[in-house]
Amino acid sequence: MRAAAAALPAALLLSAAAAAEPAATTVARAYDLGEHGVLQLEVPASWKDTIRPPKAGRPPTLVFEPAAGDAFEVLITPLWTETLFGDVRDDAKLRKMIEAERDGLAPGAVESDLAVEPLKGGHAAGYLVRATQKETGPGEYDHVVRAAIGAGRLLLSATILSRSESAEDVERGVAMLRSAWYRAP
Repeated sequence: MRAAAAALPAALLLSAAAAAEPAATTVARAYDLGEHGVLQLEVPASWKDTIRPPKAGRPPTLVFEPAAGDAFEVLITPLWTETLFGDVRDDAKLRKMIEAERDGLAPGAVESDLAVEPLKGGHAAGYLVRATQKETGPGEYDHVVRAAIGAGRLLLSATILSRSESAEDVERGVAMLRSAWYRAP
């Protein structure tokens, strides 16, 4: 009886870990960009994705959200760089883009110094900046991450919005950006 009672908490812990595991798994999802190739991302399996249609020759925006609720939103716009930005493997150019984002976020941020952080993955690299907004209205997100990532011939302009300081969903969004992989048409 005592052994069975001792085994119960361990079994409950294993059940809780197993229940949490699916949220942590990722699946490879490919997004066809037509004549501009394919963008592949490792997306948390529990997240839903939609594609906002492009307007008049502009690229689409990929939108990722939780399966239920609106705790966060990740937006990724893949920009074809051959005509817009040149070589996105130019580290200085990517850093300069995020420094401009940082400067735009700074006046409305709680933090007095917004750090530019490197973002590196197997096939993608760039920079990001994080900020907490001083003032938000009803339904707006308090926390924002802006990123510029070069992946092959694509420049990924990304925004991660969150209602909570909880880093889990934000970090999963950053990990998804690191996983970006470009395949030419």
